Amino acid sequence: MTEDNNKDNNGFWAGLVVGGLIGAVAAYFLSSEDKEKLRKEIGKKGKLLLRNLEDFGQDAIDKGEEVKEAIEDKAELIEKKVQKLPKVAHKTIADVQEAAQTVGGNINATKKSFKKFFSKKGKSLAK
Repeated sequence: MTEDNNKDNNGFWAGLVVGGLIGAVAAYFLSSEDKEKLRKEIGKKGKLLLRNLEDFGQDAIDKGEEVKEAIEDKAELIEKKVQKLPKVAHKTIADVQEAAQTVGGNINATKKSFKKFFSKKGKSLAK
């Protein structure tokens, strides 16, 4: 709901600005005494603006292509790393299992040492 309101507000403000500009140009035309000179000047400025907009559009297209290529490069790199994940995961699991077996063996050895330490001739020292 908030996004819809923001879109409506953005459209309102854009319309207000464009309408204000059109109104200012119209008022300037109506109040000017040398309308022909003004029209020519506005025509020149309009052509200049269109050329700049074309350049801006081309720049935007070029930047978009650069971004697209960069994203594609990163996507390829990520894809390669993702393909390696199962191999790395299996190796990690094997390493953890090996470590667990080593720890388990150490625990059993420690239990036997404690049992031997706290017993005399196989009998518990605790009463």
